[in-house]
Amino acid sequence: MRGLVQTASVRATAFGADPEFWLETQFGHRICAWVDQVLSNDAKAFGDTPELRDELIRCLDFMISAGVTQAHELEMRITRSDESPCGS
Repeated sequence: MRGLVQTASVRATAFGADPEFWLETQFGHRICAWVDQVLSNDAKAFGDTPELRDELIRCLDFMISAGVTQAHELEMRITRSDESPCGS
């Protein structure tokens, strides 16, 4: 999990909110699909590592700005799971 978030973070730093990178290469979609699968298996998957969660949120923000529609929903799911005491 950490490796993928770090990879996305490097790309976010390099490409910013460039839609050509996040949308046309499908990189944003692939990252979102993977995060969605992780959260489906464990809604609080990123809750135990706040620095990893924060870095993922930063990457999702770039994707949202680039127009990756799935990124907004994932950001909301991660935020909700952090606020819910029982993870639901």
